[in-house]
Order: sequence, then structure tokens, then C-alpha cells
Amino acid sequence: MRNTIVSDVPCWQQLARLQPNPRKDSHMPLPSPLASLLEKRTIVAARAQWTRDAELPRAVRAHKARRALAGMARARIVLRSLDAVGGGSRVDGQAVIENLGRMELGAGSVLRGIPTAVELATGPTGVLRIGRHAIVNSGASICAHGSIAIGDRALIGPGVMINDTSFHDLYERHVMPEPLAVVIEDDVWIGAKASVLPGVHIGRGAVICAHALVQRDVEAFTVVSGVPAVVVATLNPRKFIVDEAHR
Repeated sequence: MRNTIVSDVPCWQQLARLQPNPRKDSHMPLPSPLASLLEKRTIVAARAQWTRDAELPRAVRAHKARRALAGMARARIVLRSLDAVGGGSRVDGQAVIENLGRMELGAGSVLRGIPTAVELATGPTGVLRIGRHAIVNSGASICAHGSIAIGDRALIGPGVMINDTSFHDLYERHVMPEPLAVVIEDDVWIGAKASVLPGVHIGRGAVICAHALVQRDVEAFTVVSGVPAVVVATLNPRKFIVDEAHR
């Protein structure tokens, strides 16, 4: 995959450097909410959130800080089956996790399962990697039986479906076709209820409009829409700005 991320180290390597999650497939006791809140990386992430919101009224900042802390504490329990979880990751609301393969979530990423749960799943040979500061919204479903790689700062809208297999052969419905790797590069924005089919590669900064059906590769900094998705606009990469806090 092309190295198109802002930092010098690809997010896949960054994820690989994360410490394994000792709670996966273990009988270790779950952390108490208090222990989760007192963890150093949680405190650092909460302080960063407070600083970013400096221009908001104090009451609003306090509300967002409380929500962030609660989400980080919840993540320690909900994400315990993942192989690697970056600091400051949050689960707001509900998340359904089935990790039979390998699953990694980058630092500062958010699973926002309000009002509908986010679903993340891997098959026995599947690998799902989500980069740093990504947001996966309500009702999104991502399932990897082979490989799905999602880059830094990706925005996954409500009800989005991303699969690397169609699950059923056209003629032998009891047979699952071979998975085809899906790559979604950094800074991609996928709108509500869009579907990304097996084998698709979406370039950096691309926008997938709501309800689009993506069955072919999407070039970097293009906007696609429709069923099937076609290019409707091209963005200027020079105008693209990445939040300094999320580099």
C-alpha cells in the first residue's frame, strides 16, 4: 500500500508496535472503572481533550470531558478481546466485538454506538486494523475474513458496511468466496449507509457520499456518489488541513 499518511511512520507499523492486549483470551479480572480512569494514558488523553476545547464554555468542556472519560473506561471492558488498543480510545454507547482473528484499534479512535451498536468482527484468518483518531459511527458494520485496513483519521458514517467477502457464492450459497483485501487510506470520509465491497482500495482524503455502493477503487481526493459509485468531484489536496492534535 502506498504510504500516504502525514507522519513518517505508516499507521500499520504504528499499530504493530502497540502492546498486545493481555486480556484477550485470558481469565484476568476486568479493570474497575476507577482503575481505568486513573491509568496514565487515559489521563493524558482527557487532558488533551480539555485543551482542544479551550474556546468552549466551561460547562460544555466539563460535559465533554466527563463523556470522554466514561468512554475510555468503557473501552477497557468492551475492547478487551482486541489484540492491540491505542491509548485514549473510546467506546461511546454500544459495540459488538467478535474477534476470532486479529483486531487492532489505534490511539484516540472512537466507536460511537449511539443509538445503534457498532459491529467489528474478524474470522479465524481475518485481520482488521483501524488507525489513529478514526471515528466509527452508530450502526456501522466492519467484518474481515481476510484483511481490512483503515487509516488514520478515517470517518466512518452511521450504517456503513465494509466487508472483504460477499459471504455466499452465487451458485453454491453455502460456500464463502475467498476474501479480497480492502484498503481505506488516511483521512477518508465515508457517508451514512454507504457500502464498500471486497477488493476495493480507497485513496487518501477521498469522500464517499451517503448510500453509495463502492465496487471499484477510488482515487485519492475524489468524491464519489451513486449506485454504483462514480466520481462527481475532485478535491484540491493543497487545501486539505489535518488537525495538529491528530497527526
